[in-house]
Amino acid sequence: MRSAEAALLALALAFTSNAISQSASSQSKLNIEPQPPTTKQFLREHGVETTPESLTAALNNPDGEVRGIAAAELANKNIAASIPNLKESLAKENDAFARHLMRSALFRLSPADGESFMKQLPQESTASDRVAAILDKILKRGEGSIGNIKTTTWVPPSQEDIERIREIGQSAIPPLDRALDSHRPFEQLLAVRLLGAIGGANVVGPLNRALGSGKANSVRVAALWALRSAPVDLAIPIIQSAVGDPDPLVARHAREVLTDYYQVEVPK
Repeated sequence: MRSAEAALLALALAFTSNAISQSASSQSKLNIEPQPPTTKQFLREHGVETTPESLTAALNNPDGEVRGIAAAELANKNIAASIPNLKESLAKENDAFARHLMRSALFRLSPADGESFMKQLPQESTASDRVAAILDKILKRGEGSIGNIKTTTWVPPSQEDIERIREIGQSAIPPLDRALDSHRPFEQLLAVRLLGAIGGANVVGPLNRALGSGKANSVRVAALWALRSAPVDLAIPIIQSAVGDPDPLVARHAREVLTDYYQVEVPK
């Protein structure tokens, strides 16, 4: 395994292990009143209960955000009976946020239906829809559980995934850029890897944004290595600026990219 891939895998595994241990630790603490989930609060504010019947009915709510979050909650509760309603709603949905969550919910509940939907996308959908469907498919492979704790592990994109993204080409860059704002760190990491697979000058802006201090260091390190697919004159100055990063892991990888890949001498 190449050093960059080994480093990214180690970071991803560390993130997963930390997330599981934090979840277990938080469950063991006493005398702390649990906060109601944000999704339940939001739905109840809009007159939607978290029962299968109410959530399914909410797929026709006039508010696109409500429709999308209701779809996500149906998938969280594994309500397979809602699959026909999800497919019907998805076919007529025009709100981008709702479409993304409905599509993700459909794939989580029924990978076969999700795959069927994705195959229809090239003829009748936008680049944004196609990219979101590819992301959903890859992330689904990493879902699992340990006892009652849901887990998500890092699964890298396959060569087929990369080829599909490259077929979309430059039109895939804006939706991948938006995926960098996902609340799921692995989706951010995946977006960085796919931006690197596309390469060229237009990925420099998104990858530079992925290097932002607010991102997980696994995402930031991936962005450093992904910049190798960008033009040298654009990539090197950004990587050089990361050599002095406050995060020692990011700084170390910036040095490694410069010295090992570009053969650029870095002052100690």
